[in-house]
Amino acid sequence: MATETPNIIKPTKQRLASEYKDVERTVLARDQYPCTLSSLDPPTHDLAYCQSVLSNGANFADRTVCDILDVKAGGKASKRSDVHEEELRTYLKDCVGATNATRFIFCSSKRAKGTTFASQVSLQQSLARELLKAFEVSPHFVPLLVGEPEYAAPGTYHEFTIQGQLCRQEYICQHPRWDTHTKLLPCSVYMSFHKATAVTTYIVVSGEADSCIDLSRQRLEEALGGTVPCGLPCPRIADPFYFHSIVAQESFLQSKSIITKLRHRLYDALDDVDAYGAGEKFLDRAALRTLTNELHLISQDADSLLSSAEMGTMVIERMQSAHGHLKAMSDVTLLQGFTRVDDSLGYLAQTLQARKRWLLSYKSRKDIAMNLVFNLVTQQDSETNMSIAQATKNDSAAMKTIAALTMIFLPATAVSSFFGMAFFNGQGGKLTVTSDWWLFLVPTILITVGLFLVWLKWNKILSALEIASRLSSRGLTSIRLRFRSDADPDMTEVNSGSSTQSSLGKDISKIV
Repeated sequence: MATETPNIIKPTKQRLASEYKDVERTVLARDQYPCTLSSLDPPTHDLAYCQSVLSNGANFADRTVCDILDVKAGGKASKRSDVHEEELRTYLKDCVGATNATRFIFCSSKRAKGTTFASQVSLQQSLARELLKAFEVSPHFVPLLVGEPEYAAPGTYHEFTIQGQLCRQEYICQHPRWDTHTKLLPCSVYMSFHKATAVTTYIVVSGEADSCIDLSRQRLEEALGGTVPCGLPCPRIADPFYFHSIVAQESFLQSKSIITKLRHRLYDALDDVDAYGAGEKFLDRAALRTLTNELHLISQDADSLLSSAEMGTMVIERMQSAHGHLKAMSDVTLLQGFTRVDDSLGYLAQTLQARKRWLLSYKSRKDIAMNLVFNLVTQQDSETNMSIAQATKNDSAAMKTIAALTMIFLPATAVSSFFGMAFFNGQGGKLTVTSDWWLFLVPTILITVGLFLVWLKWNKILSALEIASRLSSRGLTSIRLRFRSDADPDMTEVNSGSSTQSSLGKDISKIV
């Protein structure tokens, strides 16, 4: 349990819908990428959309900067940083005819105006086209290359020989972003594997200094640090999905600190709710308003993390399916490495499911705490209303006393005003009273007593009307049943109802 109350995390600014613009599709050019791909799938790939994205020069940098990690046969790895245009173009030419190799091309992206998706990749436009053509990259990856936030399922594409053997496989995905309070650029990974040549190609695009990719690259380079027999592929990356599994795991690890902070925020809020419920804290409405707002923000963050967990689960499950196809058609000598990746993906899938269950549990506890806050506020309002009612009752009693005193003194005042001062004479410095002074007392007493009698009679009439209104529904039902008693003499309830109605009338008449 956290001892310090964390700062309330404010949600990111809402993105205006007016800022979104549809991609204007250009006229399809049949002689240009991606129409020239042999692995094209027209029902899935929007060719005009891809060509429109590639034709926007603002999506691409003026100068190419990328990193290349190349693993040749025998496990010898070479790393080149800050590769520019000519060096990358030369590398693409050298890749033609390569066998038993795994190559990684890491590109970065940054925020930029005038682009299709508010993101610019660190490749020149012409060189990006050459890269896509050289590796026969699926059109599915084109919008991801330039930073489109993709919320759809990952893409898996297979090519088979006439004999039904796997020839080529592609797997494309975008990993979820767990930190919803930071505007992070998408992390997209493309992988293709040619079975005949045993060549695996990775193209990775992420934001500058993306911790997920930086740590994944570090782990990959650490795995390549061992020595292997000459002429054999490095056993640690014999599985084409090896790096995919590393990135998926690092993406998941990013969620730990974020979910931990969310849990501590929830527990702190629950402690405050428990303190209010136990009466340890005064029910301050301003504090309850702040607490309610904090629980609402926690619910929003939990929903966002649940969506990220769903996306991560979908990525892993699709990766497991694609990996299963590849494993079933691979050499038995590579099964050991394939099994390790299988175990890693299975662990990630189960862990993501566990994360989802915990997040659902947090939301449930938040809902219970929110209901308790509402009940506490309702109880406080009820107590306030009872206090107001009691004060009103006391005021009513005081007003009745004042009214009674008014009824006592008002007749005397009226009579004295009527008679004036005719009973008193002041002559010679002496005050004398006439013999008719009793005329003042007689009407005053009679009028006062008469007013009290009228008031008592009026209260009895009001009480009788109130009793009649409460029992009117029962009385009306009895009257209806009484008219049916002739047709059914066994209706004892009718007679009882009639007698009740009769007695009710007698009681009311007595009261009146």
